[in-house]
Amino acid sequence: MLTSQKVIDAINEQIGYEFTASLQYYAIAAHFAAEALSQLSQHFFRQAEEEKGHALRFIKYVVDAGGRVVIPAINAPESKFKTARDAVKLSLEQEIHVTNQINGLVELARNANDYITINFLQWFLTEQLEEVSSMDHLLKIIERAGDDLADVSDDDGAERGGLLHDGARLLRLFVVDEDDLRRIGAGLRRLQLVVLLRARFLRPAIDEALMALPGVSLAHSTLLRRKQ
Repeated sequence: MLTSQKVIDAINEQIGYEFTASLQYYAIAAHFAAEALSQLSQHFFRQAEEEKGHALRFIKYVVDAGGRVVIPAINAPESKFKTARDAVKLSLEQEIHVTNQINGLVELARNANDYITINFLQWFLTEQLEEVSSMDHLLKIIERAGDDLADVSDDDGAERGGLLHDGARLLRLFVVDEDDLRRIGAGLRRLQLVVLLRARFLRPAIDEALMALPGVSLAHSTLLRRKQ
């Protein structure tokens, strides 16, 4: 083998952790789907697929290194959450836990002078920085929004506008205050836009979503965009 059995055993454990994380995200995605929060549901379905992809990367590495894959038992995920915040907070804690596990693998490989495994793990270190950062950002957004999490962007329009770009994970929530609601007329209580945190898409996305709503003019769109 290109690495030690001790390292292979630790990576097999990590495979179990990655599949556990994937199942947890599937459960959270299903929870949000049941609550009719489609954007959050789609986000966590994508996260689930990513975690499964991480597990498959580890499996391939074990095979390529000449080891045997032994996947441990997977615990059932949590599936009931009182609030959206509870689900996202659990996700952040999970990402931090996985990061600590990856750090432990790096330390194990370093102590064994296993530079091949260290090189393999560099991708995961970069990935976990992004995962923790994006989940922390999403938690702050959820906390700011409180109980008002209605989605107003349609999926087809979002795809055409580049809003669901595969490389993006951060969702930003824009909430119109009461003064703006009075300006745009009766019938609108709260407006929320789900957009990517990318400057080149931000303003066109806001304008397109606003103009798609009944009773919102270009003047209203410009006024609301200035609130960001």
